[in-house]
This record gives sequence, structure tokens and C-alpha cells, in this order.
Amino acid sequence: MNMSIINITGGFIMNYREVTFESIPLVGECVHYETAAEARRSIQSYWTDFTKRGKDKVLDQYHNQQISGFLGVLIPKPNDRLDYMIAVSSDEQPAELEVRKIPVGRYLIFEAKGKLPYALRKVMDDIHHEFLPKSHYKLREAAILEHYLPGDIESDTYISEIWIPIE
Repeated sequence: MNMSIINITGGFIMNYREVTFESIPLVGECVHYETAAEARRSIQSYWTDFTKRGKDKVLDQYHNQQISGFLGVLIPKPNDRLDYMIAVSSDEQPAELEVRKIPVGRYLIFEAKGKLPYALRKVMDDIHHEFLPKSHYKLREAAILEHYLPGDIESDTYISEIWIPIE
């Protein structure tokens, strides 16, 4: 996949690539939020609780590695509500986990470099406030994905990704 680079007015650079996915099956655990603001405040503690309960180990049992690492899946709902799913790609449908699919479609994948959650939050803000208003891309109504690649999430060199659905 080719990486595109855009230099936004103000001097910062965003690395991204455009990809088209076929439907990708996921399994995981989902939590519901009444507002996007509530989700933004709560997702980090949800991840902490998720790993304390050993659910990351449970997901590893079903992971088919079609997508490496874990995904944070932001699923929009009516009236600013959203579901957030911690998931892995999987061909199985275990009864104790939710099963969803990444829908077929085009995505822009942005690289976020640095410690979590700060690097992802900054890139997400840059996408919505700088990149999208100045680009020709239009958002598609579908899940936004956070892709957590293997590595040290406390490192200044850690790489994660944000996948934005586009028309």
C-alpha cells in the first residue's frame, strides 16, 4: 500500500493511505455510551478494566491475525450515541463474545506515532479539524477503527492507526 503525505497549513504533516476492505469479521466485547464526549472520557478506563479482567487473553484465543493486534471500533448510533468494541479479527463466533463485521468500503488509514492515548487523540482531532475540512474526502456512515499494533504503547515511537470510512 502506498503512503500519502499531506502538509496541512500550520506546518504539521499527516501520513495516510487509502485502502478498500472486503468485509472483515470481528469478535470482541462492546460497551455503550450515551454521548461521544462520555466515550472520550471513558474509553481509556474501559481498556484498563478489559485487560485487568483478562479479556485480552480471551480474544487472543480467537484471533485469526487477518488484522494484527487489537482494534477499538467506534460504532455510531443515532442521537450522538455510540458503541465501542474492543475486538480482533476472527472467523469464529464464540457465544461469550459479540460478533460484528467491518463493512466493505474505502478507508483512510492515518498513522499515529507516540504514547497512547495521547497520540491517537491528537491525530483524531487533526483529522476532524484540519484534514477533512481541507480535503476532497467525505465521511461515510460506518465504524471508525483504532488499530493497536503490537509494541510498547508507552513509547514515543509506538505506531497505531486510525481508520476513517470514506465515500
